[in-house]
Amino acid sequence: MPEDYSLQALDSDLYTLALKMNEIDNLEQTVDQFWAAAAVQAIPIAGTAFWQLYSAIQAQNEARVISADSELLGSLPDRCRRIVGIDPLQFEGAKEHFESVAYGMVDLQGAPGNVLSNIGSWNGTAAEAFETYFTGYEPAQSRQAALLAAEINACISLTALVGDSKIAVKSLLESSIKLADEMIETYKETLKALTVGLVAAVVTIAAAGFAAVAATGATAALAVTGTGAGAVGSLISSVYGFEQAYGQIEGKNREELLSSISDNLRRLEETVSTADQEIFDDLETICAQWNIGQIAIPAPPGGDEISGDSFYHESAY
Repeated sequence: MPEDYSLQALDSDLYTLALKMNEIDNLEQTVDQFWAAAAVQAIPIAGTAFWQLYSAIQAQNEARVISADSELLGSLPDRCRRIVGIDPLQFEGAKEHFESVAYGMVDLQGAPGNVLSNIGSWNGTAAEAFETYFTGYEPAQSRQAALLAAEINACISLTALVGDSKIAVKSLLESSIKLADEMIETYKETLKALTVGLVAAVVTIAAAGFAAVAATGATAALAVTGTGAGAVGSLISSVYGFEQAYGQIEGKNREELLSSISDNLRRLEETVSTADQEIFDDLETICAQWNIGQIAIPAPPGGDEISGDSFYHESAY
């Protein structure tokens, strides 16, 4: 897994972006006021009057509290935090827990079949009681294994979702800061509103749905031993996939730039929501295949069902 993009790193990038937006806003106010005063639409050479006005506007805006939660960024900070703040360790920990249980299920897999084959030569109420018990044991065990495999793959899918979405948020902010710098330089060089939109590429992700992958760890062991209950759901044999995609942010002014950043973040939010919902729905579908009675391992025969007189080998007759 790539290095985690922390909330602290996110707030640092948001603060930097807020500073850039503040400077762009100062420049735009200067341009607007200077145009109005001079009745011109282009200033080819930086003049003293222009920069004096810029300094005055900059001083007026120094009272702004610029932070990661600057009003200049609108809802962007909270939306980014909702994604970056998801802890992938919770899914890693759950996967390790489910895997340990699944390995135990694999170790038990051979016992029912071995006992049933040996019981075939025995008769009596005790033999029949054990045969009934193990006949119900193995299907229930198989269903439990299917649920465990799905839960393990769900954890793998969610861990990947968190990692990829954090990378996408980081890319979005880094590209936004770069584009804001270019916008500031263009304003300073032309001293007028931008006539050509600036564009920057941004890495994002798209939901690719469930895809077959090579099983590893406990899920592979379940498949090899035949304990798995078959293709009951996508998450038993597959994990949810994500495709790295590319978008762009663009703008001719601060308002357009912020709108473009928001649109790209919205697409990322939709990808996260879609993947999360589909993973949840698949787990729900798998769990709904059987009731608790079909999943629960049946109770073994009681002592009153087992006696030497009722348990005899066929060779005795």
